Amino acid sequence: MGDLLKTSHKTKLLVVLALTALFAGAGFYIAGKITKSTPRISGLEHGSSPYQISAEDRLFYQLLDEKAASGTAAEVGELVLKNINENPRRLAVALDWARDNSLFQDDPAKINGLYFMLYSDLEYFAAQAFLEQKMTARFIDMSKTALAALLTSEALLATDIARCADPSARNILVPLMAPRMEALHYAYGLFDEQQMQAMTRTVLGGVSGMWNRAPNKEVCASGHESVIKALEEGATTAKAPKRRGDVGEITILIPPKDFSVKPEFIDDNAWMEKLAGIYQNLGRSWAQRYEDFVVARSLRRARVKNKN
Repeated sequence: MGDLLKTSHKTKLLVVLALTALFAGAGFYIAGKITKSTPRISGLEHGSSPYQISAEDRLFYQLLDEKAASGTAAEVGELVLKNINENPRRLAVALDWARDNSLFQDDPAKINGLYFMLYSDLEYFAAQAFLEQKMTARFIDMSKTALAALLTSEALLATDIARCADPSARNILVPLMAPRMEALHYAYGLFDEQQMQAMTRTVLGGVSGMWNRAPNKEVCASGHESVIKALEEGATTAKAPKRRGDVGEITILIPPKDFSVKPEFIDDNAWMEKLAGIYQNLGRSWAQRYEDFVVARSLRRARVKNKN
């Protein structure tokens, strides 16, 4: 997906200015309808007021709709990143689109954990912009939303992967989640223990209500079998630019033109039998992450106190 975490400092500065202007004018707009059929995830919404939507805004929103209809979530993410780099004001439109196609998506066939991840990315990015402007309330609000959306994405993707006939598709989860969890680590400090427990229950309850969603073809096409097929059909490889923190080189697989994979899925009944165990594991994992954060925070505070 387009990675907002690696956006240039210049673009971030422009986004700060654009978002500040929008916020001063009336905030973010809501172009799509809020439906009642999709399970709501508490903490994923923040207040917003409509402002005048321009023809350019509508065109970009429509462009994202068209890309989602014909392409993948990864391609939508790249399109979002490209447009924000060209015009930071479009972040507001992208945020609106991502919210409509994750939290407010009322078609089970279109529910996609990767769009919750995109929503999280955009909320996180906007939160950082408001932080630079010392607009603390907005920063906190959007940071909480970003973490809730990311946990929702993790739950959806974890259960989507359990549906894949190729079990190696699970290898996609850590590379997607790890850098985002690292970036949003601070957001755990915005919740007390009861709030974190409540959010966990609400997120997992909401995701369990999405049991009738379609299998995630994009996720299940990411396993070893797909990579082998791509190589057999003439895929090439390239080395990704090294990023701060990388311990080695990352190889990118470039499939041949018009390459596609039709992944297979396990029986629905077999998949449903796995879900309760996955939800339990996620609940324990999230509780441990929060506990680890609290312990680390206490140690940091103790060190500072001792120095003084």
